[in-house]
Amino acid sequence: MKVYIVRAVLLAAILATFLPGVARAQESANCDWGFYCTVYAQYTGGQITGYMQVYDDDGDWYLSVSASMSSPSGVEEPWSCSSDEGYGDVISNCNYTPFANGIWELGGNFYYQVETWWEWAGDAYYDAAVSQPPSGEDTVAGPSACCGNDGFQFTVTLQPTYFNFDAYQTVENVGPANDECYTTYHATAGPAQTASAPAFYTHGNIYYDTIASPYSYVAAYQPLVIANNTSCNWTAFQIMSYNGSQYTSRYLWQTIGPGRQVTTCRTVCAEENYYY
Repeated sequence: MKVYIVRAVLLAAILATFLPGVARAQESANCDWGFYCTVYAQYTGGQITGYMQVYDDDGDWYLSVSASMSSPSGVEEPWSCSSDEGYGDVISNCNYTPFANGIWELGGNFYYQVETWWEWAGDAYYDAAVSQPPSGEDTVAGPSACCGNDGFQFTVTLQPTYFNFDAYQTVENVGPANDECYTTYHATAGPAQTASAPAFYTHGNIYYDTIASPYSYVAAYQPLVIANNTSCNWTAFQIMSYNGSQYTSRYLWQTIGPGRQVTTCRTVCAEENYYY
């Protein structure tokens, strides 16, 4: 980092945007003669709602419809749709709270009764696109946090991890730092610089948050805290957002201790012994 104190570079990305299907029912291409089959689903307000319907003009046939929602991985979700049977016109209503981003499918089969048995009347399917923004992050430090001359690098995974957040950029905003070290000792030209990093993409839903305090900053203040047997720190508030919507915020901070110990934190912390 070229700035002499802190610059948080947080690489994040946002999910690939799915556009919902057109707002009209889809006629089944597999509806048997004499019957009309429709299906429709949409994702709004955190819910997938939809229906499957079969009817005949004359109302002579005893009909049945069986529908369900399937997750993006193809697992059928029981009890996601009602069942219905009767003469002329029957409908299965569906209402489900999805637990994963991606393309959900409402689908099922239609039947008509012949004497004491059921005959297949066709099937129909409709896609509902679910796109939930990241709700937060998993942060890994310890062995996965790189300590170096330019600061600490934290491995961060966007949540929910079952979706690809690599398609769009996430924007960082870092507020002015409260630099206790500078206020106390004035050993640098000014307090911590906190310019926000440019927007970046992730890869595999993982990014690296680098919080930089190079040797020049540590070397300026560590002898003073050692001599006074005390410590000092800086803090800065960071907000991450996409499309103008905030999805996580935190304090970034670093403490310089008298035992040549430097602790750097973004939710979790990493430590390094500085020698110069």
